[in-house]
Amino acid sequence: MEAAFNMEKVKEIIDNLSSLISGCQDTEGVSCGYQIKTSIDLRHILELPYPCILMVTCTPSSIQLQLEQNDEAIEQSRLVDFVNEVYAAGSNPSNAGIQPPVFSNGRGQPSRFKFEFEELETLGEGFHSCVLKCRHNLDGSIYAVKQIAFNYEQDCDEVIREVKVMACLQHQAVVRYYQSWIEEGVEHSMSGDASTTSSSTILPTSTLYIVMEFCPRKLEDIIDGSLDVDRVSKLYKQMVMGLLYIHSKDIIHRNLSSHSIFLNAEGDIKIGDYGFALFEGVDGNSKILNSEPISHYRAPEMENLNELITKKVDLFSLGLIIYQMLHPLQSHQELYANFVRFQLGTFNWDDDFNHPNFKILLMSILAKDPSVRFSIYDVMTIFFAEVWQQAWQEHQNEWLEFIQN
Repeated sequence: MEAAFNMEKVKEIIDNLSSLISGCQDTEGVSCGYQIKTSIDLRHILELPYPCILMVTCTPSSIQLQLEQNDEAIEQSRLVDFVNEVYAAGSNPSNAGIQPPVFSNGRGQPSRFKFEFEELETLGEGFHSCVLKCRHNLDGSIYAVKQIAFNYEQDCDEVIREVKVMACLQHQAVVRYYQSWIEEGVEHSMSGDASTTSSSTILPTSTLYIVMEFCPRKLEDIIDGSLDVDRVSKLYKQMVMGLLYIHSKDIIHRNLSSHSIFLNAEGDIKIGDYGFALFEGVDGNSKILNSEPISHYRAPEMENLNELITKKVDLFSLGLIIYQMLHPLQSHQELYANFVRFQLGTFNWDDDFNHPNFKILLMSILAKDPSVRFSIYDVMTIFFAEVWQQAWQEHQNEWLEFIQN
C-alpha cells in the first residue's frame, strides 16, 4: 500500500522517536521506567491545509500515537497509513539514525523542554520565574517560553490558574497561548529574602512551562517621545478592544502596565502577562489572593486587602498607561508622582493635563471611587461616539443629500 505522504519525513520522525525511546533507558539499554511525551504536526507530511497534531508517548518498550482533535477531520485511512508506515520504518534497524543527545534535569529524568526547544535569550526574570526566547527544534519557529518554579502540593492551583486563563483567550490583541506542561523534580536555585537568609538555597520543585507567542517589544520600549496623538489613539483603541474581550470572559487581568502589554512585529498591541489574573466571582470571590502585583499601575482599591476586586481595576491601570503615552518625556519620578495623585484623587486636571481629546475618557476611568469609574463597556460608548462623530464629519454632505432625496 503506497503512502500518500513524504516518507523521508516519516523516517526523520522515526529517528527522533528512537532517540526518545533511548531516553527511557540507561546506557546499556535497560529500562529506567521513564515516559516521554512530545507532539508532531502532520500538516506537511499528510499535505493538509490545517494543523494536525499527533501526540506521541514513548515508554521503554512502546510508542503510543494519539491524534489530537482538530477543527477539520482528517481522513481516517490516511492516519492509518501513516501509523503503519511509522511502525514499519521503526522495525528496520537501518532506520535507527544518529541519535541526538537526551537532556536530563537534576534528577536524571528527561526534560521535554530541553529536547524540544533551543534557548536563545532571556526576555525577563522574576523571583521564581523567567521568560525565554526559544526556537522549536521541530518547526523552527520562535516562541516565548515562560518557566515557573513552584511547590506542586502547595501552589499548584494558583500557578495553573495562569494556564487556564490563557487557554480561554484567543484574540488579535492578546498574546497567544500554545501549550503547557509540568516537569517534576527540577531543581532551581532560588535566592531568599536578604533579611532571612544570606545565601541561595537549592530546593527541589516542579516547573510549569508555558509556550506563548513571541512579541519582540514591550509597550514601554516605544514610549520615548516619538508617539504622536494619532499613534496613541490607535494603540489605545487596540488596548480597549483587547480588554473588552478579556472582560467578556469574566477575567480580571490585575497587572496591566506598559511592561505587560507587548507589540508584535507589525507594531500592534498584544496584552500578556496573566500571572495575577483572576476569574471574577470564582477565585476567592475576586478578593486579593496571597499573590498580589506590586505595581505603580495599581488601582487604589487594591491597597485594601478586604476590598472586593472588580474588572474596573483594569480600567484604572489602562488610564495610567494612556496618561504615560501622552507624557513620554516625564521622568519616572515625575510620572509615578502623578500616578500617586491619581490614586489619591488629588490630580489637578485643569492645570496638569493638556490633551482635551482624552480628558473625558481619562477622568472617567481614573476615578478613585470604583462605583463611579467607567467599565470597559462604558468606554466603548465613548469609542463608538468618536467613530460616529468622525464618520459624520467626513460624510455629512453625502448623508444630508441622501436624506433630502
